[in-house]
Amino acid sequence: GPARYALYTLENAETESPPEWGMDVEGRVWFRGEALPGGATAVVEEVWG
Repeated sequence: GPARYALYTLENAETESPPEWGMDVEGRVWFRGEALPGGATAVVEEVWG
């Protein structure tokens, strides 16, 4: 879906490994060590949930 596509575009388009993401105890999503906007939580759940 579009959520997965968004995570793999640009710098990640050529890589084989999945993006390094995580969620902290407060529900914030982190991508490669950088905090994403609050709405990204739903995106991660849509892709991997």
